[in-house]
Amino acid sequence: SWKMSAAGMEQTIKQTVTAKDDTSVTLKIETEVMGQKIARETKIDLTKTYDPNQAPEGAKVEILDKGTETVKVGEKEYKCAWTKVKVTMTMQGNKIESVSKSYVCPDVPLGGVVKVETEAMGMQQTMELSGQGKGEGK
Repeated sequence: SWKMSAAGMEQTIKQTVTAKDDTSVTLKIETEVMGQKIARETKIDLTKTYDPNQAPEGAKVEILDKGTETVKVGEKEYKCAWTKVKVTMTMQGNKIESVSKSYVCPDVPLGGVVKVETEAMGMQQTMELSGQGKGEGK
């Protein structure tokens, strides 16, 4: 589960593995924002490397910096590798730039994302891991 905050608005995202085989995993992604709940499923190809800095098609990604840092979430500390990137893209004729810093730890399932800080169009957004674990019978 992750918690996100931007412009004073809180959002939670929970990903649950609903199916898995040798080459793919199916996730149920539940999002709650302003009391509204949305659920969807997505299938992830496990034969491809996951990159939290992957930008949409047509966007330019420039790596600004890299490093390591320990990030504390609750009582647990994660030794993370972080990457700071600048993404430039055009949407509906408008040039949009954002800068993101992603903290990734191999101890965290489903891609390893512990924290992502993003600044775009004058707004700050932070997404941080709020918990992880195994459900019943998994």
